[in-house]
Amino acid sequence: MQKSAAVSLVVDAVSGVIR
Repeated sequence: MQKSAAVSLVVDAVSGVIR
């Protein structure tokens, strides 16, 4: 479950870079 939260943070950061 905790890994999912970490992944969400990474995905959010990556999304910011993509944008």
